[in-house]
Amino acid sequence: MKKFLLVFLVLLVSACQSSAGTPAPQLVVTIIPDTPTPTKSPRPTATLTTEQAMQPYTIEGLRDRDFEHGEITVRETLLESPHFTRYLIEYPSDGLTVTGILQIPTIGEPPYPVIVLNHGFFSRYVYTSGDGTDRAAEFLNRRGYLTVSSDYRTWGGSETGESLFYSGLAIDVVNLMNALPSIPEADPERIGMWGHSMGGGVTLKVLTIDSRIKAAVLYSSVSADFADIIERWGPRLCRGCLRGRTRTRMQLIGHPPAGFAARFNRLLLRRDD
Repeated sequence: MKKFLLVFLVLLVSACQSSAGTPAPQLVVTIIPDTPTPTKSPRPTATLTTEQAMQPYTIEGLRDRDFEHGEITVRETLLESPHFTRYLIEYPSDGLTVTGILQIPTIGEPPYPVIVLNHGFFSRYVYTSGDGTDRAAEFLNRRGYLTVSSDYRTWGGSETGESLFYSGLAIDVVNLMNALPSIPEADPERIGMWGHSMGGGVTLKVLTIDSRIKAAVLYSSVSADFADIIERWGPRLCRGCLRGRTRTRMQLIGHPPAGFAARFNRLLLRRDD
């Protein structure tokens, strides 16, 4: 027994001496600094000249524009009469949904010649689809014409969009004509146009940029030259269009800075002979 205890003590002492003689491993910690994420410095936005900002709204700019070729969709049948059926419609224009009225006659045989009706100015708060064109539409329906009228952007049930010097309204009318092939009863090769007051100004602009219209009637049309129109009713381009932010209804109308009309009368009216 004493021998066993002696051997155990010798082994224990040897083990302790071995542990004390071997140095403990040291923990090495390496701190890696954060790598900053590279950032791109924003490029300064070029400031447009007034001529450049105006270009899309000039006659030349509108002629060069890529117009939409969408389809007319019937939202609702509003009226069935012995002479015509009236529909509330919508169609795409300039990225917007624009509403309007389609009236198809009951006499004659389709496809019918088409008369596009352009209404005059109404307060947007009281206007309803068909205002200003309903009587002319019925008169023409009774004589075998299919009629269609755009509410234009910001009127009726349409979405809100820019319209500098009637350009947006003219774009809506051209896009409406482009959508006519989606109506089986319409003959897109026979298109006439009627415009009253502001709609007369829209008709004049459409006549200048689109050759499909066979005949047109201007009824009590806007008749002042564009210099006078801009001076009296033009948008505040220097605070909106030049910064690309002419998007609210209040920015669509107003008074331009002094001398603006004289600067752009020739630019707006420029056209090929």
